[in-house]
Parts: sequence; structure tokens; C-alpha cells
Amino acid sequence: MENKIIVAAHGNYASGIQSAVELIAGKQEHIIYVPMYLNNEADYECLAKELLEKYCDTHHVIVLTDLCGGSVNRMFMAQLCHYRFHLISNMNLGLLLELALTTEPIDENLLYRLLTDQMVQGVYCNDLLKKIKKGGESI
Repeated sequence: MENKIIVAAHGNYASGIQSAVELIAGKQEHIIYVPMYLNNEADYECLAKELLEKYCDTHHVIVLTDLCGGSVNRMFMAQLCHYRFHLISNMNLGLLLELALTTEPIDENLLYRLLTDQMVQGVYCNDLLKKIKKGGESI
């Protein structure tokens, strides 16, 4: 099975991160970007179910959302008992690029490894600079 990544986020966050991914890694056909709550008329819950229905039986599906406990994340959380997919919140560009460029099937082990990898976590650069200066290195 191939990987399918669904990036769902409030407002234009999904299209913004799409722009960054495509600038760095080119167009990624296996990623679907879903901007949520751009208008009040769209049925986003129905859209989420349609995407999961379409891909969960034929792909390794990973859904990335912007905010843990936010409305987009809760919408997909509610679907975890109906569909088989991985749901990751608090996404960032580093994590998305790692997932986008992996050639292996995305499973729990890979996700745990990526989520604990320093590259995809936040880094307090002030402390990093102090460590570099202390070690006599340059940036």
C-alpha cells in the first residue's frame, strides 16, 4: 500500500505549508491539503469522512492537523473509531517533509521515531546559540 497524507488545518495554514513543501521538495502527489473553515457553508465533517472513506482501505493514511484539541483535530479524532488511519496533531514543516519524502510504509514505529526526532520538534535557538558559543563553534 502507498502512503497518503492528508494535511487538514484552520484557514490558510494548509495552503501555506503546501507552498513551503512544494518549494523545498516539489509537488507531492500523495499529499492532500485541506484548508478548513474558510467559509461557513462547507460541510468539513462530510469532507473529512469522504477522504477517509476514499483512501483508508487502499493506502497507509496519515492525517496531520494543526492544533491538538482544536476543531479540525477533534473532527478527525471522532473518525478514529470508524477508519484505520494515523492522526498526528501540532504538525510542522519538518515533520511533513520527513513524511512526504519517506519511501517506506508509514507505520507506528516510523511515526514514533519521527515524533521524537529533534528535527521535527521545536528548538529554543537561544540555548542552541549558547551551546555553540560555549563549544567554540560558529553558526
